Amino acid sequence: MFEAVPKGEVVLLQRVLHDWTDEESVKILKKCYEAIPDHGKVVIMEMILTEMPEDNVIAKNTSQVDIRMMLYTSGGKERTVREFQMLGKEAGFAGSKYACGADLYGVVELFKKM
Repeated sequence: MFEAVPKGEVVLLQRVLHDWTDEESVKILKKCYEAIPDHGKVVIMEMILTEMPEDNVIAKNTSQVDIRMMLYTSGGKERTVREFQMLGKEAGFAGSKYACGADLYGVVELFKKM
C-alpha cells in the first residue's frame, strides 16, 4: 500500500484509511494520486463521523467504532467528511465531494484535476 498502487482511472479505498494515522493515510493517498490519470479519481468508502455530536443510533455506532479503532490500531480512526477532504488536499488532490451516504457509511471522491 505504501509502495505502489496499480494504475487505473479510479482507485477504490473501502475501509482502508480508518486503519491508519493521518500521516500514513496521506502517504497512501499520494500513491493513489500517482496511479491515476489527470481525469482520474479516488473513491473512499468509510464510516463517516458527524461534524457535530448527534444523538441517534448511527452516530453512536460510528463513535463506538472510532473508539475501537483507537484501541485496535496504532493511530487508526474514523473521520468526518471534512477530515477526508483535508487528507486529499494534503496528498495533492485538486478537489473533492461527498458523493453519498447510507447508514454508517459514506463515499468521498477525490479528484486529481477539477
